[in-house]
Amino acid sequence: MNRPWISKRKFFLKFISMLVVSTFLFTGVSVIAGNNNTNDNQHSLNMGTDALNIQNLKDNNSDIGFVKDTLVLTNDSLIGGNFNSTKNGNGPLCETFDPLNGYIYVTSCCSNLVSAINVSTGKVAKVIAVGNRPTGIAYDPENGLIYVIDSNSCNMSVINGTTSKLEGNITLDVRPNAITVDPSNGHIYVASSSNIIDINATDSRIVETINLNSDPGGIIFDPLNCYVYISNYARSDVLVINGKTGKYIGKIITCIESSGIGLNPLDGYLYVANSHTGTVTLINGTTDRVVTYIHVGSGPRGVIFDPFTKSIYVTNFDSYSVSVINSTTNSVTKSIAIGSQPYGEVIDPLNGFLYITNKYSCNVTVINPENCKLIQSIKVASLAFCEVYDPSNGYIYTLSYLSNSITVINSLNNTVIKNIKVPENPCAESFNPADGYIWITGYFHKYITMVNGACNVVKCNRLDQSPNPNRMPLFSPGKTVFDPASGNVYGIFHPCIMVLNGISGKFLNFIQMPLSPSYVLYDSSNENIYVGGLYSGKISIINGKTDEIINNINTGVPSNQAVYDPDNGNIYETSSRTNEVVVINGTTNNVISNLTVGDNPTGIAFDPLNGYIYVANSGSDSISAINTRTERAIGNIKVGKVPNDILYARSDGDLYVTNCKSGTISIISTGAVVSKDYRITFTISHLPPGQSWGVTFNGENQSSEKNCISFITSNGSYSYKIGTVLGYVAVPSSGSVIIMGKDISIHTKYESFLGSSEFLVILIVAVVGGLLLFIFVRKRNR
Repeated sequence: MNRPWISKRKFFLKFISMLVVSTFLFTGVSVIAGNNNTNDNQHSLNMGTDALNIQNLKDNNSDIGFVKDTLVLTNDSLIGGNFNSTKNGNGPLCETFDPLNGYIYVTSCCSNLVSAINVSTGKVAKVIAVGNRPTGIAYDPENGLIYVIDSNSCNMSVINGTTSKLEGNITLDVRPNAITVDPSNGHIYVASSSNIIDINATDSRIVETINLNSDPGGIIFDPLNCYVYISNYARSDVLVINGKTGKYIGKIITCIESSGIGLNPLDGYLYVANSHTGTVTLINGTTDRVVTYIHVGSGPRGVIFDPFTKSIYVTNFDSYSVSVINSTTNSVTKSIAIGSQPYGEVIDPLNGFLYITNKYSCNVTVINPENCKLIQSIKVASLAFCEVYDPSNGYIYTLSYLSNSITVINSLNNTVIKNIKVPENPCAESFNPADGYIWITGYFHKYITMVNGACNVVKCNRLDQSPNPNRMPLFSPGKTVFDPASGNVYGIFHPCIMVLNGISGKFLNFIQMPLSPSYVLYDSSNENIYVGGLYSGKISIINGKTDEIINNINTGVPSNQAVYDPDNGNIYETSSRTNEVVVINGTTNNVISNLTVGDNPTGIAFDPLNGYIYVANSGSDSISAINTRTERAIGNIKVGKVPNDILYARSDGDLYVTNCKSGTISIISTGAVVSKDYRITFTISHLPPGQSWGVTFNGENQSSEKNCISFITSNGSYSYKIGTVLGYVAVPSSGSVIIMGKDISIHTKYESFLGSSEFLVILIVAVVGGLLLFIFVRKRNR
């Protein structure tokens, strides 16, 4: 019996089923693709300031530890988690004043930044990234531009004074040393080691290059005669250039190496700072003859004339002072004590204040010339270099050779309790358990300073017994070590190892080394001293009883620092050249393995609690952890900028990392984490009341019919995923979050899938696809 309606019904059912299947396939793929997008949202805690940059607390391998606190040395504040200072410039050098906006522009040679200081508020208003190692800076009143010479990138950065933004660069093809502006002709004069470059400020075109074969220390323009004067450091003279013609006229013999140069525009007299003799050469600008020499402080650098007080101010780099010279009598009337290594200076013509950059204490000091008093210090950075731990009191002594000081940190509460001034560029320190003193060596001068547990400098011995008076201690961490068996101290005194009595600090012996040493290390298992080779790729072994070299180990790579593991008797040596840690068997003195770590590894420490070796990678801003049982690098911990030294503190079992460029100390917890718990709350919107939804956070699942779900957890980095709801799409559907000492919340919006434009497109595609699929199946059945 023929029933056509049954055939039509089968046809309709087949078509509907095909359409449903194709719709499900297309919509299901879309929903799954949307929910598996793990990169569509990442949350981080906003601390309310753009000066701090937050990074992950933990590496993927949480067993190695994480940064629990960061000690900021600029204000001695302790901040939870890992923080990097991004607004502070390092190594402030020179400055200029823009009268149109009232800003002081300060170059920071170590961080490649120019800080714009608002003189009305006394705070850094803006930071401008320029070229490599900015040094000299000058303001052009004709066009309102600021010109910065970038000594390492061989160009000049141009900053718009109105917007305080970088406008462009002028290629110089030489390494510039000094800069000045001639407002009479609109030209800029840049001095390099061999010539003077004349640049037209209107079109930024190099007009002429004058070959001088000099080493300029300073440059200045004289509006009275339109001459440009360049102090010549290498040849002990002052070069004279005609500012109108750009031609070399001649030179003024000073007989002393000169650095900075200043001008009294009222009488045309030049003041040239002589850094080696502690004097200022007075030159008559009319006759170009030396009038007299004025004695100032030690290591004078910058010279500037104050039109308000008619005085000359000279920054004394080595004696931390500013000398005030009466321009009428040309005699020093006052000396003002100031920060570490004052260098550049500028006068604010609006308020008459004197602003002085302190190169290595990383701040700008403001002086009122009327009473010669310090009225403010504007911080721009702080540099920490290396550190040592005193087990008797639990103190950590952090050394900064740039600011000639030691910051004392109580490791029990991680607070700064004292800052100790030490002399003449300290470069390394070591704890002597025999007398409980901290021993500090100097870089440019031969001495040993001793600091007792009460944080007082108790002794400073000069080391004048050197066979070569020109030898200086090598600038590299890890330069002194104490031998408890002999009671002696071994330190690098390039290119030798110097032996001192551990009690009296008196000189005992010199041990001549084959090549430049990089570190000294004591091996308690054999009572030998290990000395690394900075360039040689060898380790020399010294017998601690006879002070004789008994063996040499060929590692094949240059070294930086090393640490001894008493558990396995191995020595671990960092090599920044190869980004490796060399493992040496302390018994056989053979190289066991070469472990690849981060970029430019320097500092290294051993943690006896977990048996791991931790390596500071100054090039990748991280700490690598090495498992000494498997001799493998197992993970990294992100820290501050340029970590260069790392220390283990037995009082709390934490690691302390000095971050040279960010001016901070990262405190890493490697043991059991005892921290406060925080709440992370997920909220939703646009779901019907009573509709169930869920969240997967750190592997834990929760669901609810309410509009919020909460989890309790500690500081760390976590991932999450929002559950799917039929007919809706979660935005965001997944992501990661960093919890750092604060409760946070994440909001998700469920968008109706049926009402979206995506659904309409998918529906049309599904209908067409279902129709095509039905036709294909029907043809096959025939």
